Amino acid sequence: MRAFSYRVDGEIGYVLNPEVVERSDEVRDDVEACLSLPGSLSRPAAPSMPVVRGVDVDKSS
Repeated sequence: MRAFSYRVDGEIGYVLNPEVVERSDEVRDDVEACLSLPGSLSRPAAPSMPVVRGVDVDKSS
């Protein structure tokens, strides 16, 4: 199982078993933290607007 967490415009959410279905060509330049390794920061070259499909934790039963 894989888990993805996000915070966009103040909204926080979690997606289980995410699959990227679309990506933008623009790359973002942000710092990311790792939940598994507290204090670990990186600057990954990631698309600025990926679209993922998976199980939304807040909407699953």
